[in-house]
Formats: sequence, structure tokens, C-alpha cells
Amino acid sequence: DLVAAFGVDMPLLTPMDMVIQGVFALVSGLLMLVILYYVATRLFKGKQKIDLKGFMVLYFFVVSPGVLMAIPIVGFLAAIWILVLIFTMLMHVFNFTFWKTLGVVLVAGLAGGLIMGIVGSVLGIPGYSASFSYDAS
Repeated sequence: DLVAAFGVDMPLLTPMDMVIQGVFALVSGLLMLVILYYVATRLFKGKQKIDLKGFMVLYFFVVSPGVLMAIPIVGFLAAIWILVLIFTMLMHVFNFTFWKTLGVVLVAGLAGGLIMGIVGSVLGIPGYSASFSYDAS
């Protein structure tokens, strides 16, 4: 009832919707890996200590706590931990300062979020076409 009072459109997801979201999340994660790597190397001119294959292995290790995101409060803490690990990884792999790493994370995050949000909305991925409105009456 509280969700409906705020006008949040949250239909129940079917098993097929969950599979579609899972596949889209996997593709989005791979896209984010590529965006992060190229923003760090091309845009911010990072001197990588490892090649793309080594970066992929390290990235997948860093984002592995993401499996905990299915658990409500633990998932939030896992997301924060992943962000800290990605930040630390970028600092060490590309020999960036704190501020340069912050720039890489912000630019890559905005680019990835925009791309995946637009693609998810256009393709009609469940959960990307939700709307929000508040009725004070």
C-alpha cells in the first residue's frame, strides 16, 4: 500500500522477466568493464601495469561480491564494497592519484549508466520502464 501511495509502478516480475534482467545485467557488466578500461587508458591516459585480459580477471574478482546483492541490506553493503574495490583497483593498476581515479569512476559510471539506461528503456527490459509520481491527496 505504501508503494502504491507514492505512485511507484512495481509489477510482479515473471520468471522470464528475471532471466531477461539477468542476461541484461551480464551484458551491462561486460560493457561497464570495457567502458572503464577505455576511459582509464584513452581519456585519462593511464599507464596500465597489466593488459586487457589481466584487467578483466581483476575486474571480475573485484565485482564478485555482487552475488550478495540479492540479499536486501547485505546487498547494499556489497555494492559499497565493490565501489571501494574498483576505486582501489584503478588507483593501483593505472597508477592514478585519488582525484584522477574519482574522475575515471564518475565519467565511466555516467557513460555506462546513460548507455544502459537508454538501451534498457528502448528494449523494454523489465524494471527500466518504471515511473514515479507522488499524489499528495
